[in-house]
Amino acid sequence: MKFETTANLSQKSINNLIKNIKNYKTELNNAKKYILEALSEYTQERARYYLEKSLIHPELSTGKLSDSIDIKYISDTHSKVYTDLYYAAYVEFGTGTRGIGSDYGERFGKIPYNKDYLSGQKAHRYMYNALLDLEKNYKIIAKRVLKERGLIEW
Repeated sequence: MKFETTANLSQKSINNLIKNIKNYKTELNNAKKYILEALSEYTQERARYYLEKSLIHPELSTGKLSDSIDIKYISDTHSKVYTDLYYAAYVEFGTGTRGIGSDYGERFGKIPYNKDYLSGQKAHRYMYNALLDLEKNYKIIAKRVLKERGLIEW
């Protein structure tokens, strides 16, 4: 491990120990940024995976929606994985009666399905499934980042 230290009861040794602890604290603080990046990139990759997996005719896809799934870093501890294409919500939640049949539970509240379509399109759930994957794997990803930076043993 990168931050191993020992001390004896001398002033020099204790000062060295304090210095090492401060360095470790700084590295842990910096690790937040790398963990956030890893979690954001994982979510983006999983959203693209689920979108591609849900396509009936992938050879006909332009890839525009997948390419539009982006990451915005808001602060050191917050990011957003999103797409701003106008039709992205219709693909995620579906439309018409087929969309209404897609169960999202209470997570998103009442979804205003486009009722212009009599039968409509089923939900593709690419962002929702990416979120479920993130909820299952965030601890593993964070531990991997901390291990790679030499902050923990695993």
